[in-house]
Amino acid sequence: MGKNPAFQWYPNDYLRDTRILSLSTRGAWADMLNFMWYAIERGILTGTHEQFARMLSCSIGEIENVINELNVTKVADVTNCNGIVTVINRRMRNEEKERKSTRLRVQKFRNAKCNDASNVDITPPSSTSSSSSIKKESIKKEKIQFMGNHFLTIPNALMEKWREVAPGININDEIKKAELWLLANPQKRRSRYESFLSNWMVKAQENFIKYGRDYANGNGNGIRQGRIQNDFKSVRDREEDAAAARINARLTAAT
Repeated sequence: MGKNPAFQWYPNDYLRDTRILSLSTRGAWADMLNFMWYAIERGILTGTHEQFARMLSCSIGEIENVINELNVTKVADVTNCNGIVTVINRRMRNEEKERKSTRLRVQKFRNAKCNDASNVDITPPSSTSSSSSIKKESIKKEKIQFMGNHFLTIPNALMEKWREVAPGININDEIKKAELWLLANPQKRRSRYESFLSNWMVKAQENFIKYGRDYANGNGNGIRQGRIQNDFKSVRDREEDAAAARINARLTAAT
C-alpha cells in the first residue's frame, strides 16, 4: 500500500470513458479503481472470479458480466489466464511507474553524491580562500613588532614611503626616538605600530619644516633657545608698547 492517501480524479476522462458502460458496470469500475489504489502493484487487480465477487460484494455472474464489459469496451486492460483474471487501469499504472522511476533516479543521485563526498579525503581550497589565506599570512608577517625596546619587522615598502613623505628627516633616527619615547612611556604601548610610526614621521617632517636644520640635526637646545628668544622678544615688545602709551597719555594730559 502506498503512502499517498488519495489519488487524482479526472471527471472528464471518467465520464467520457464510462458512458458506454452499463450502470452496474460503472459502479463496479469505480469500486475497482479504489481497490487498485491500495493494491500490491498499484493500478492492477488480479484474482479469480470468486475473489472479485467477494471484493465487490456481488455474485459470480455479475462480476463475469462486469469483466467482460470492461474487456470489450477497452475501458481497462483485461487478461484471463487459466482462470486468473487481471484488470489494469492504464493511467494509474503508468503514473505509478513514473513515480517509482523518479524515486529511483533521486535515490541514485543522492547515493552518488554521498559516495563522492566520502571518497574525497581533503577538500581542496578554492582560489578565493587560498588568496585570502596568503593575504592574511602576508599581513601577519609584515606587522611591526615592538620587542626588547626595539621595533622589528618593519616592511621595506613602509620605510620607502616614509622617506618619500618625510624627506627632510633621518628615518632611522626617528625610529630610535620613537623607541626611546615608548621606553619612557610604557603605558602608551599599543598593538598597531604602523599607524604610530607613520604619524611620528609626519610630525617629525612638520617640525623640520617649522624649525629647520636644528630639528633635523637633533639640536633640541637650539629649538628651545629659539622659542625662548621669541617669547622674550614678545614680552619686550609689549613692554615698549605700554611705555609708549603711557608717555602719550601724559603728553595729552599736559596740553
